Amino acid sequence: MKVPEIVKRIGKIDGKRKIYIEDYVLSYLERFKIEETEGNERIVLYGKRERNSCEETYIIYGAEKRDMRGNAEKESFFSECEEVGCLNTDMWKHTEGMCEGILIGDGNGGQPIEGYYIFYEKEPVMGKYLGLTYEEEVKRVPYARQSGKKEEEEKAASSQAELVALSQTEVLPESPVYDIIRAVVICIFIIICAMAITTVNNFEKMEEFKEAAVEMNEALEEP
Repeated sequence: MKVPEIVKRIGKIDGKRKIYIEDYVLSYLERFKIEETEGNERIVLYGKRERNSCEETYIIYGAEKRDMRGNAEKESFFSECEEVGCLNTDMWKHTEGMCEGILIGDGNGGQPIEGYYIFYEKEPVMGKYLGLTYEEEVKRVPYARQSGKKEEEEKAASSQAELVALSQTEVLPESPVYDIIRAVVICIFIIICAMAITTVNNFEKMEEFKEAAVEMNEALEEP
């Protein structure tokens, strides 16, 4: 296995284990400082490994988010490579370094590393994968916007329907305070009517009394 040309060293290099990571792979891993992953997802590292009596050598050409359940939706983009490690996203997010969280072993786990070498591939497979990933994300953006617009239209239609339904409903029952006020007004009206009737009756009686007095006075004046 041909060892790539070294561009930069990160961290402490173990004499018995040398690790080389392509620069595009690190660019992809950087997004998982922020991006969330689900419980069944793993960031798998792909590449080649070689062991001899003196040392182990790992060359990492790619990294990919994978569903670790048995029924994978599609074949890995890096199927020609083997799984040589994974990324522990929790460790990766909570460190400012570029080593903590990178595990060498297989797609489900491995041993943490203290350092590695960065290299550039002349025809990086990871660069092609990043290009395809970017195209898929660009295609999803209009769909997400369209879905959001549809949800807003459905909410607006629902609100309009509620307003129409509310306008067609009967008047809500009156409050207890309003009932008391109405009862008081009715009582006052009844009292006024009673007083008016009493006044009219008394006036009629007074007129009858006055007429009777006049008639008696005329009778007394006759010879």
